Amino acid sequence: MPDAETPARSATDRMPEAACEDRARFGVHEPAGSPPIPRAFHPARRLALAAAALAAVVVAHGVLLPQYAGNSKRQPGSLRIAGETDIALQWHEDARIEMEGARDCPRAFSGRARSRRNRPLYCAVGSLLYRCARPLAGDAAATADDQARLAAWCLIVTNLVYLALAAALFGDAVRRWFGAPAAAAAVLLLLSTRFLHRYAAICMTHAYIHLPPAVLLALAVRWVQRGRVDDRRGVLAAAGWGALFGVFYLFKPNVAVAASLVGVLLLLRQWRSAAACVAALPLAYALNRLLFAVSATPYGNQEIDRYRQGVWVLDALGDGRFGRLFATLWHMLDAMPGGLWHHFGWLLPAAAVGAWIVWCRRRERPREAFHTSVFAALLVACAAVQTYASRRHGVAYIWAELYVVFCPLAALALTGGGDAVARRWPRAA
Repeated sequence: MPDAETPARSATDRMPEAACEDRARFGVHEPAGSPPIPRAFHPARRLALAAAALAAVVVAHGVLLPQYAGNSKRQPGSLRIAGETDIALQWHEDARIEMEGARDCPRAFSGRARSRRNRPLYCAVGSLLYRCARPLAGDAAATADDQARLAAWCLIVTNLVYLALAAALFGDAVRRWFGAPAAAAAVLLLLSTRFLHRYAAICMTHAYIHLPPAVLLALAVRWVQRGRVDDRRGVLAAAGWGALFGVFYLFKPNVAVAASLVGVLLLLRQWRSAAACVAALPLAYALNRLLFAVSATPYGNQEIDRYRQGVWVLDALGDGRFGRLFATLWHMLDAMPGGLWHHFGWLLPAAAVGAWIVWCRRRERPREAFHTSVFAALLVACAAVQTYASRRHGVAYIWAELYVVFCPLAALALTGGGDAVARRWPRAA
């Protein structure tokens, strides 16, 4: 029977005994007398958060887009899609490839968009929307350039959808992680980054790349909360998530996020789930290769064939050029601070303050401090290895996935420690 001073918990608020045993097995014990775990975030609130995020992106872009587009370097193949103004100027040369890929998919993969054969889904999803909008455009899409403009607007709509989904998942995960105030601040910080506003209305995957890290963070928080992932249902679910991240790879290859997904399962000692996830990761890639083989279209990977990403390490080891390995590592480490500062700016010192807050309350919330530090270290390490292997440390988007580390910590600092009412971490799944 509960004490007279302690209100009885409802059946829905009690933690299952199996979950308690699993949490104790991970080596961290919750303090006694913790208040009830709040119920799961209602799906309607997630939709509302996604709609608010989408509205914020649209409004912010209406203000910021004319400012940066007019000052951007107009590369070969650039195309205005809104008359003679600088609004929505597709100034990047790769944007024209994506527009033509969406307009002529799948025929484009044999022509100008052949460099997208290893990651065709961004063009393919835009093409689905373009095929729906093309009959409605009528004479407004009579010429090839007009059709490319229509395809561009379709790709921009998909960019906004990707960002809305990322913001919704990211906000829900941070709410469970640090509380509601920190979640609201973290979403606003994400939507205010200069990188996002520079590329959200450009027909490239730079807006999409925010989605897989948000899914990763949401899964990591849920798995830590749930405790048990290695039962039969958990193994099947992990295989499904592995297959989904394999699909993500066909939008934009990101080995760091996929490796972090497996790393989270390994750190939770969910060996069977980790094995199932690894086994399911290449399924989408195999299906993509099969479709190209059936259609008699030669498969190509520009990142490997032209830039030798990843395989250059094997080339250097085979040729005995070990000095090249250390030189590239030195260049990456030298460029890393500047690249992070260029991408995140003042969020880095704010995130350092947030990390200090987590460290200061490690006795009160030991699991928060442990899992925050481990997840941050894991993702940063995977991102650094990916950057080193790809030799892309000077590219703007290479550190983009780290927003799921820096934005929540910066938001925690800005909100004075997050949700002051919550006395338990992590929150309920």
